[in-house]
Amino acid sequence: MMILVLAIFLVGPDTLWTRVYGGDSAEVAHSIQPTTDGGYIVVGSTRSFGSGGSDIWLLKLNAQGDTAWTRTFGGTYDDEGQDVAETADSGYIITGFIESSFGIRKLCLIKTDKNGTTSWIKLYHWGQNAEGYAVQPTTDSGYIITGMVSYAGPNNFIWLLKTDAGGDTIWCRDWGYPEGNSWGADVHETRDGGYILTGSGVLLSTQYYNEIVLIKTDASGATSWTRTYGDSGVHDHGYSVRESPDWGYILVGERSGSGFILKTDANGDSIWARSYGGSEYRSVAITADSGYIVTGTNGDVFLVRMAPGGDTLWSCRYGGGANDGGYSVEPTPDSGYIICGYTYSFGSGDCDAYIIRTEPEPGVTEGEGRVKKGRYPTIITGPLRLPKDKSCRVFDLTGREVNPGLVKPGIYFIEIEGEICQKVIKVR
Repeated sequence: MMILVLAIFLVGPDTLWTRVYGGDSAEVAHSIQPTTDGGYIVVGSTRSFGSGGSDIWLLKLNAQGDTAWTRTFGGTYDDEGQDVAETADSGYIITGFIESSFGIRKLCLIKTDKNGTTSWIKLYHWGQNAEGYAVQPTTDSGYIITGMVSYAGPNNFIWLLKTDAGGDTIWCRDWGYPEGNSWGADVHETRDGGYILTGSGVLLSTQYYNEIVLIKTDASGATSWTRTYGDSGVHDHGYSVRESPDWGYILVGERSGSGFILKTDANGDSIWARSYGGSEYRSVAITADSGYIVTGTNGDVFLVRMAPGGDTLWSCRYGGGANDGGYSVEPTPDSGYIICGYTYSFGSGDCDAYIIRTEPEPGVTEGEGRVKKGRYPTIITGPLRLPKDKSCRVFDLTGREVNPGLVKPGIYFIEIEGEICQKVIKVR
């Protein structure tokens, strides 16, 4: 597989606003999502607020980044929030871990209402420690979570956990060998009803170094296939994955100390890869033109915009004179982007949560729709209107099928039997 090492010179959008959140100690934002009311939901951890140690920190922001409310969860030991998603009832689902007085970490799943009030909290730890790193609502109204679990030995396994709507376990699966430390970093439901997850793993008993792992399962969590990508003699990590409109996958991570982006086909076989020296990529999302937006760190928050074929359209750096980084990025309905992470350059404490809202992407305008035959689902913005005399399926940006009657503001892929009708988004 050929990997291209690129130098990036094109400039992307300016910031619409930036915000720093924190107190006298350390805060970080791990995950951010646009919400249906036009604002944002953020989860991370705080040492300035809460019950002691670090606590899970949930922040609701309005469209301008002003704080609507905050909530903390946890006890007197170290607890962290890693991922958050909005649920169908306009509440939120959070995963991370909560630590006990014995130093045992338990994967947590926290459900709140739209105001951040706790609906329920569930803890899971088959063995010694367990941590949750990613959670997504599923089409059956349950949740899929990935992270890590350890059993009798000191090392970890990739863990995949499926629950019902109340957080009760339906099934769980693990991958790895006792000789190494493995974990799942991101998971999404796929259009066929299964799941795609990435992480870092030691999947062979003869291995000594972690490789980037991509695992496809069916709806019951049974392995359809696994793929590993890495270089000998170094640890490589996968951090984020999405199903792409062509039924393949896009994943990002770190390989040989550089930011790594990989596009695969539906079977996980490489189509193209890109590597950027001195960087670490943490999050990828699908853009309105079927391209990709990626964030991570190279000393600053690093944002890269890529065309569907892997060409770089532009890149941006945000930050100050100290160390800053991006952990999560999502498109916004106006063709901008929202990023969260951490900053040592700004704020009042040791480290603070850092949120960046960009302006709409340069050169992106909405045009009138037209009808054409095509192989892929259509990407639309604006109101959703479906033909009444045809069989239609609707998918969101994560590739999850949604009910056409319950779609919220955002971008959707519409698959229509016999033809694809689209409202075009032009990239000049």
